Amino acid sequence: MKTFMKRNPIFLFFLCLSANIATAQVVYTTPAFPTETDPVTITFDAAQGSRGLFGFTGDVYIHTGVITNLSTTTADWKYVKAAWATNLPACKMTRDAVNPNLYTVVITGGARTFYAMTNGSEIAQKLAMVFRGATGTPEGKTAAGGDIFADLYSSGILQTAFQTPANDYGVYNVNDNIPLLANASQSANLQFLLDGAPISSATAVSSLQYSLPVTAALSAGNHTVAFTAQTGTGLKDTAFYHFIIPNAALVQDAPANTKNGINYNGGGNVRLKLVAPGKSSVYVIGSFNNWTPSGAYQLKKSQNGDYFWIDLALAAGQKYTYQYFIDGQLRVADAYSEVILNSGDDPYIPAANYPNRPLYPTGKATGNVTLLELDGAADYTWQVPSFTKPNNKDLVVYELLIRDWVSKQSFQNVLDSLNYLQKLGVNCIQFMPVNEFEGNLSWGYNPSFHMALDKYYGSRQTYKRLIDECHKRGIAVVMDIALNHCFSQCPLAQMYWNSATSSPAANSPWLNVVAKHEFNVGYDFNHESQYTKDYVDRVLTYWLSEFKVDGFRFDLSKGFTQVNTLGNLGAWGQYDQSRINLLNRMLTVMKQTDPTVIPILEHFADNSEETVLSNNGFLLWAGGANRDYNEVSMGFPADIANASSYKARGWTQSGLMSYMENHDEERLNYKNITFGAVNGAYSVRNLATALKRQEMVAALFFTVPGPKMIYQMGELGYDKSIFTCSNGTVSTTGGCRLDQKPLLWNYYTDPNRLNLFNVYKKMIGLKTSLAAFKTNNFTLSTNTTYKVVRLLDPNTNVITMANTGTAASTGVPAFPATGKWYEVFTGDSLTVTNTNMQITLQAGEYRLYTSTKVVVSTNDVPSSKFQLSAFPNPTSAETTIAYWLPETTNATVTVFNLLGAPIANLLVNTSQNEGLNTLIWDTNNVPSGTYIVRVQNAAGASDVKRISVIK
Repeated sequence: MKTFMKRNPIFLFFLCLSANIATAQVVYTTPAFPTETDPVTITFDAAQGSRGLFGFTGDVYIHTGVITNLSTTTADWKYVKAAWATNLPACKMTRDAVNPNLYTVVITGGARTFYAMTNGSEIAQKLAMVFRGATGTPEGKTAAGGDIFADLYSSGILQTAFQTPANDYGVYNVNDNIPLLANASQSANLQFLLDGAPISSATAVSSLQYSLPVTAALSAGNHTVAFTAQTGTGLKDTAFYHFIIPNAALVQDAPANTKNGINYNGGGNVRLKLVAPGKSSVYVIGSFNNWTPSGAYQLKKSQNGDYFWIDLALAAGQKYTYQYFIDGQLRVADAYSEVILNSGDDPYIPAANYPNRPLYPTGKATGNVTLLELDGAADYTWQVPSFTKPNNKDLVVYELLIRDWVSKQSFQNVLDSLNYLQKLGVNCIQFMPVNEFEGNLSWGYNPSFHMALDKYYGSRQTYKRLIDECHKRGIAVVMDIALNHCFSQCPLAQMYWNSATSSPAANSPWLNVVAKHEFNVGYDFNHESQYTKDYVDRVLTYWLSEFKVDGFRFDLSKGFTQVNTLGNLGAWGQYDQSRINLLNRMLTVMKQTDPTVIPILEHFADNSEETVLSNNGFLLWAGGANRDYNEVSMGFPADIANASSYKARGWTQSGLMSYMENHDEERLNYKNITFGAVNGAYSVRNLATALKRQEMVAALFFTVPGPKMIYQMGELGYDKSIFTCSNGTVSTTGGCRLDQKPLLWNYYTDPNRLNLFNVYKKMIGLKTSLAAFKTNNFTLSTNTTYKVVRLLDPNTNVITMANTGTAASTGVPAFPATGKWYEVFTGDSLTVTNTNMQITLQAGEYRLYTSTKVVVSTNDVPSSKFQLSAFPNPTSAETTIAYWLPETTNATVTVFNLLGAPIANLLVNTSQNEGLNTLIWDTNNVPSGTYIVRVQNAAGASDVKRISVIK
C-alpha cells in the first residue's frame, strides 16, 4: 500500500520511516505520484527519522541515486549523483525560511535527466537518498538509521493510496470513528468498501473522505477497508487499509519465573513477555502470521496491567522474526532481543563477518525486528565451562575497539589475533561496546539493544568462541556497557515517546524526560525506577550467564542517579548515597550469577564516594591519570602518585584502575612528538626519544601495585591523535573524535617500537608473576623529576627509578637494603653498600632493580626452538610475519599454497639476528585462500604457520 499525507494542500509522500516512534514524515515528494520523467521536489524534515541534522545550521546536501529494475537490493544504488563528500550545487538543499528543519531540493527534469540515466531499457523505480552536512557529517536517515527511498510510478497508470490513517493497520474499539481520506493519481470514480460492502463513493474526483463508525455490529477481529478508483477508460486501482477490533483483553498473569522478553521453553514453544504499563492492546506480528495482527496473536494482560504475554507454538528447527504491535500505533522490536535485524545497516555487514546472516523481512516490516532462533543456532558447547579469573588487583586490562584494532573488524579477526595479546601477556580484554548500537561503525556508546550483539562484528556463536578461546589462554573478558542511557532505536524510548518535544514521554517507565546530569547523550535512564532496575538486572545477568563474560566496565557510572544536578557540573560529582546504593544493588545482582565478577566504573566522583565504592569491591578508573602520565612523558613536571596509587587517595583497598591512555583521552606519544619538551639537543619530539620515554613511564606505571589498563597499541607507541580525521588530518576544533583511526600494525616492524613492546611485555610478566608486585607494602617518591617506586616483599624487594626530566639528574633512590641488586632490563648487577647512595640517570633513563635475581615470566618462546606467528590473520592486504630465532643464522622464509607449491620467497638464505625478527608479506595480489608460511634456518630446522587471505 502507498501511503501519503497532506500538508498546506500539497500531497506529502510518506516513506521508509519506521512507525515506531511516530507517523511523522522524513521525506515527502511533490507531486505525490511522480514518474521517472517528472520534476520532483523532495522535502526533508530533519526533525524526523534519525534526527542527525536536527538543529544543524550548516549547509545540507542530498546524497542520492536511484534504485532501478537492474538493482539487486535497495543497497544497490545506481547513477549515484556524486561521491559522498562532493558538494554539487544541484544537491544542495534549500532551508525553509520559517521552519529551519525543513529542506527542499528539486530533481530537475525528472530522474532520467537528473541522474543521467544512459541505459534506455533501465527503469527508475525509487529515488534513494541520505542527507548530510557539507563535510559528510552529521547525517539524516530513517529512524532505523537506514537509507530513505521514494517510489516512482509508471506514467498513465492509475494509482491509489490512503492518506489517513497513515499506517496500514489500526486497532479500534466499538464507538470509535476511523477518519478515512484517500487519493487517486487522476480523476476517477472513487469508492470505499468495508469488508467488500460499499460505504461511500463519489464520481469524477481524485480524493474521497469518510468517517467510519465502529459499531457494535462489527465483530472482534480483522476488517478491511478497500479504496477503489476506476476511470471511464477502464483503468482501475485499489488500496487497502486494515483494522482490528480487539477481543476483550484476557487478564491473566504469566506463569511464575517468566522472564521479560524471550523465554525458550523447548522445541518450538516460546513465551514472550512485554513490559508495557498503561498500554491497552498488544499483538505479536511476524513471519509466523504474515505480519498480520489477529485475535490468535493478541497478548494476555497481567492483573496489575504492567505487562503482556503470549505462548507461541512454532516449528522447532526454524528461525522467525517478529515485532510487537501496540495500541494500533506502534511497531517495535523486543527490547530484550538477542538478535535484531535492521534494513538500513544489515546490507553493509561483510559476509565474512557474519556468514549466513539472517535476512531482514523486506516488504513485511519497517524498523528493527527481533529474531527468534529455534534451530539450535544459539547452542554452544563451552570448552572452558568454568574459568578462574585473575585476582582483581593483578589485572592487566587491554582496552580494545574491534573497529580500529583488526582489519576485518570482526570477532573472528580478533580471535585469530589472540596470539599477539597472549605474547604481550595481558590477562584481561575489555571490549568497547559490542551490544547492538545505532549504525555499523561506532564506538558503541549509542546503544539501541543492550542484550543483542552488534551483528557487524559477527554472530553470537563466534563471540562465544572468542570468549572461550580467551579463557583457554587465561584471559578474562570484560564488556564495556552503556547502561546510563539508550538511543532512539531502543524500544524503551519508542514505546513512550512525545513526538511534539522529540523526547521521552512523562509516563515513560524507564526514561527521564530531561536528563538529570551533565554530559548525557541519548535518553537518560531513571535509575530509581523499578522498571529500570529490572531491565538492568536482566541485561547483566544475561551476559554473565549466556556468554560467560567475566565482568563489565560501566560507562558514565556517575550518571546512575536521579539527583538532579543538570547545569551544575560540580554538584554532579559530590557524594551521592543514592548512587552508591544503586551500584551496590547491581553488584549484588551480578554476584548472584558470578561471585567473582569484575566490576569496573568510569566514575570520576568525589574521593569520599569512590573510597566507599572501592571498599565495596568496585574497580574505578583513575581520574587525571592520562593528564599526569602525559605531562611526565612529555618531559614536564607532574606527580603520578594520585594517578597510580590507591594509597595516595587514602584508600585501603586496591581498587584504583590506573592507566596512561584510554579511548576518551589523547595518545601519549602523539603529544610527545607534537608538544614534547626540548632542552638543547634533547628533544622529546624526536620519535626515537619519545618512544624511549614511553618505556620509562611504562616501567613506573607497571611497578605500582594494583589493576592496570592499556589502551590498544599503546604498547607500540601509537601516535595518531584522537582527533585524527578519516582523511588523515587532525581536527583543531575537537572534531573527528569518533572517526576510524589508522590501523598501523607495521609499527611492530620498527625496532624502537618493538623495544617498547618488549618493555611492556617484561613489566607485565613481572606484575603477574612476582609476589613483590602484589604487595601492599610500597612507597612512591614521585613529586620530583627523579621518580622512585619501592616494593617491599619478604622474598624480593623491587625498586624502579626514572629521570623524567630533560637533563641528567642525580638522586637518592633510597634502596631498602644493602647488598647485590639486579637490573632487570640490562642484566647488570649493582652492589649497594650505602642505602643512601646516589645514582645519576640521563634524561629519560630508567632502571628496575630486584634484590634477588628473577626470571621474568613471559610468553617468550624457549631459546631452544623458534616460533613463527602472523598478524593480522586472516588478512586482506598485508600481514606482519614475526619469527623467533634461537641464534643468529641464515634464514629463509617461503610461502606455499596448499598443494605445496612455493608462491613467494620472502627471504632467501639471509643472515638474521638471534631473537625476534619481522617482515611484511604484501597479499594485495594474492587470491583469497589458505597459505603456508615456513621459516627455515641454515641447519634445516623450520616452523610453519597457516595464514588466511580473505578479499
